[in-house]
Amino acid sequence: MENKDAGTKVFKILAHGDSITRGYYSNGYRYHPYTDKLKDLLQAKYSHLTFDITTQGINGETTTFMLNRLKTTFEQTESPKYDCLIILGGLNDMGSKPAEDIARNLCSMVDLGRQHVTTCCFAVSVPYCFPDCSNSLYKTRKDEVNKILHDYIKNVKESPPTNHFVDLTQHHLNFLAMSDTEKQLVFDDRIHYSPEGYDRLGTAVYKVMKSVIRALK
Repeated sequence: MENKDAGTKVFKILAHGDSITRGYYSNGYRYHPYTDKLKDLLQAKYSHLTFDITTQGINGETTTFMLNRLKTTFEQTESPKYDCLIILGGLNDMGSKPAEDIARNLCSMVDLGRQHVTTCCFAVSVPYCFPDCSNSLYKTRKDEVNKILHDYIKNVKESPPTNHFVDLTQHHLNFLAMSDTEKQLVFDDRIHYSPEGYDRLGTAVYKVMKSVIRALK
């Protein structure tokens, strides 16, 4: 963390991902990143810190490109620049790559983060959405990716930076478990979220992250 002034420390977060991280909705004419809600919640709760969040999401990007872009990000910044890394991706791979390859890329991004950030890394589960209802292979592949990612986070050596898994199904962000009314509220196009959905995503990340922030002095 950097000292902003004599009384405030700056906690820097890098949120890395695809269109979900960017906050895509309304066919890409508008954006509402989940990090806006995350920052609001963190700032309201922890006034002794200033939260500086860099949100870098690219529409349509696969985990292969995400991994390469994250490498470039860290190569081009003075290390350690960030205190925290959040990874969210995988939706764009589901129709074309084996689960093992998708999960390997996501785990590699967390591992890369462990080399470059100081405090914590968060891996967010690949969101469940409409294609999981119509394509059994799509859902099965996503189930496998999320399990591998969860197990990786659980079993990796627990030392700074700490590692955390955000399971969106435990935070009421599961398309398969929602009523039609809830789907209309939370989803924009049945894949991307509405602003309400992105706010719920930010809240889900906050609920897992706050235990880490609480421990900071």
